[in-house]
Amino acid sequence: MADNENAADQAHHEPAAEVCEVGPDYQLALANERTFIAWQGAALYLLAAALAVEFVPALHVPPISGVVGITLAVAAILNAGMGLLKWKHTDQTIPSRRACASRNRDCE
Repeated sequence: MADNENAADQAHHEPAAEVCEVGPDYQLALANERTFIAWQGAALYLLAAALAVEFVPALHVPPISGVVGITLAVAAILNAGMGLLKWKHTDQTIPSRRACASRNRDCE
């Protein structure tokens, strides 16, 4: 009778999903890399704007251009650093294991 109860319990539960070892999820990794490149591109644009304010004669207004140029340069450095930190954090959180249903055997 105990065997019948165990069989009934097993029949009511769906089979547990198997965990297959599959390396990192490349779609997430590539999206993370694209985001990192976008952060670095924005940092380069800010640095280019800082240099333009400082060295292009048409944009150079002595009391203001120094402050604006330094502010843009600092923003560029902070932007590059934040992009790197966000990339590292997201790279560490990308899952390296995926659950596979027994009927969907794409992990092999």
